[in-house]
Amino acid sequence: MLREEVVRYLKFKESVWLLFDNLDKGWPTHGIRREDLIILRSLLEATRKLERDLRNEKLEGHTLVFLRNDVFELLVEETPDRGKEAKVVVDWNDPDQLRELIRRRVVFNGLPAEQSFREVWALLCVSHVYGEESSQFLLDRSLMRPRALIELINHCRSCAVNVGHTGIGPEDIRKGLSVYSTDLVREIGLEIRDVLPEGEDALYAFIDVSSRLDEGQVRSLLEPLGLTGEKLNRLMEILLWYGVLGLVGEEGNVEYIYSVNYDIRLLKGRIRRAAERAPERAMFAINPAFWPGLGIREAGT
Repeated sequence: MLREEVVRYLKFKESVWLLFDNLDKGWPTHGIRREDLIILRSLLEATRKLERDLRNEKLEGHTLVFLRNDVFELLVEETPDRGKEAKVVVDWNDPDQLRELIRRRVVFNGLPAEQSFREVWALLCVSHVYGEESSQFLLDRSLMRPRALIELINHCRSCAVNVGHTGIGPEDIRKGLSVYSTDLVREIGLEIRDVLPEGEDALYAFIDVSSRLDEGQVRSLLEPLGLTGEKLNRLMEILLWYGVLGLVGEEGNVEYIYSVNYDIRLLKGRIRRAAERAPERAMFAINPAFWPGLGIREAGT
């Protein structure tokens, strides 16, 4: 039997790892359905059974299923026996980790491995832009996503190469950020569609508005989408979850979802406290990653 042959072959290996990724490529274009969540649950159950079978054959086997955080939360809501799956959160909230990611990608192309990020970055990009340290400027517009940060830097580098610059300058960053932001608006819209199809175009409700809005203003902008009650609340939560909106603190600092270790309940709790202090005046900030793509005006201008 094929099963016996596979087991016989695996006995020559130290361990076997099965990785399942890009599952969203097979989902419907207009939102994940309950049936898709059932399929995910079945897949997780199958991986548990496979690991047990391998252990019975005295083989070391591991399975990993990669899911977006928002999809995992939906899965948990639809799962009666919660806590059965071991969860490892792969979230990024430390800027220095992202800097190290960029450093390693750059030195991989032939630079001495012991070079620091500052040394590597100086070869790649201007040190400051618009009065800010350039790497932090780009990090603040990456949603703390490694892929987004890499794409943003690549857009800026492409702009520099196209005009013959030896390094990324302020104008290259401005042009690259514009292209990246437009792409990001579209990509986040598609991700929102996966969990709330009616909210796919929610980001376009913020075209040409101020970067800071109170809760009443945000809800008014979203009203033309036709969402009311629980669905509108759900959309507000999704915009917080994806880092589109952040809560403005009393001292003017902004907390996005990655500022609170992706704990949406903690962020919502702080929003409730802010609303209690000033009903309907909890202030939200639109993430600067979306400003160029939506024509957002910086507050006070």
